[in-house]
Amino acid sequence: ATAEALIELARAGRAAGLTGDALRRARQAAELLAQTETGEAGVRALLQLASVCLDTGAPDAAAAAAELARERAAELDDSLRRELVAGAVLLAGIAHALDGAEDEARALLASARDLMVACHQPAGAALALVQQGLLDLAAGRTEGADLCFAFARDFYRAASLPLATIEVAGVAARAFAEAGPGPHAERWFLMGLTEADQAGAARLAAELMIERAMALERSGSPAESLRV
Repeated sequence: ATAEALIELARAGRAAGLTGDALRRARQAAELLAQTETGEAGVRALLQLASVCLDTGAPDAAAAAAELARERAAELDDSLRRELVAGAVLLAGIAHALDGAEDEARALLASARDLMVACHQPAGAALALVQQGLLDLAAGRTEGADLCFAFARDFYRAASLPLATIEVAGVAARAFAEAGPGPHAERWFLMGLTEADQAGAARLAAELMIERAMALERSGSPAESLRV
């Protein structure tokens, strides 16, 4: 009961932006459950810990927690094992992408994508594809990144998450803008802006508009940025 209470406190802390407290509580929850349980609750606590570690900039710790979660999830019944292993592999892939282990991250993210599809978890597959797109773009694989972002949006649509679909357009636009001049950033910005307006997502539309103006100014089009 203490561990479950700590997990709830960690979630509440993260929602309130108290990342330091949330990390401490999640670590406490994982440690308690690791000592007392080897079942589903223990695996989920480790996944929670990995997620909080990612949020607070500790990819090494996140990768370690995710790997332990994967090992323990493999011991569970099939009905639980597939979904929990998929989550662990996804978190490990994101962690390795953040700490610069590109080859390992690619392999894990590809595996996570396929596992999420097999588990009928389109939102998880979408997240893996977004991360794959970011890796492709960092490696100069522009067209590959473009395809990953497009497929990620398809999966979020399948998951009935329209705002997440728009947010992928924003992620793609920002990533392409940071990568340098080219037509992709502007196309993704306009796509995201159009869809945000249609969805009535005023805050998201405003953020994209500001970021587009900044990107245009950086690319040497200050006059165009003023007209945005």
